[in-house]
Amino acid sequence: MLNKVIKKPEYNGYYVYNGSPVMLLGGARQENLLDLPDMVRHMEQLSECGGNFVRCTLPSVENAEYQAKLKLLLDTCLRLGIIVSMNEGFENIVKHYPNIVYDADAALVRGSGRGVDAAVKEFWESMLRGKPAVRFAPPPQGIGLDQTAQRHIRSARIFLESYDIFTSKPLTEGVARNDAGDIAVFCIKPQTFRMDMLDPDEFYHIYWLDIVSGNVMRESLSGQDKKAVTTMFGGLQIGIVKKA
Repeated sequence: MLNKVIKKPEYNGYYVYNGSPVMLLGGARQENLLDLPDMVRHMEQLSECGGNFVRCTLPSVENAEYQAKLKLLLDTCLRLGIIVSMNEGFENIVKHYPNIVYDADAALVRGSGRGVDAAVKEFWESMLRGKPAVRFAPPPQGIGLDQTAQRHIRSARIFLESYDIFTSKPLTEGVARNDAGDIAVFCIKPQTFRMDMLDPDEFYHIYWLDIVSGNVMRESLSGQDKKAVTTMFGGLQIGIVKKA
């Protein structure tokens, strides 16, 4: 029996694959992936930046050509650890693959009419709101898997290495806390803010990730400093507050 992609309540609504919860992040140049001339390379680019999620809109015609392309896509994604969300169809092929989820519960990040900054802000805030899957919409509605999308997916993986998203719950827009007590704070620009949720008797480290460059800086503070916490980079950044 195949170990399908499923949701389990004990993982706070996140998908589980091969026995472990996964945060699904992705994007693609288009959703009709079977018509991409460089389909395999496009999936490799997604994997190389840390992406593990893609949407494939299946054609209504199940001919031999599309069947071969779908097998190639699913074999490639299985090899790369990419989960494929799709509509129903091609059941004789799909049933042999574990890395399939039908119409995944995903935040589709659009930037059309609002700009790239709005799209990347929505990407990060969707993660902190607890969406189990987040992907950039293809052009013209979104930025697909362009260099900006790849950069943000890559930085998201750096963030997720240090923050347990699977027990996380949102506090306010752009702020979340997990069961370990770690607090994630997303900022679109330099700012000083209050951290009233800190214990005044504890000491903390804040790890600031520059989302654009991937650089990380650390500062220390006591819970008594909660009235004045200042970001460390000049633009898009996310901080993780951990007890020292």
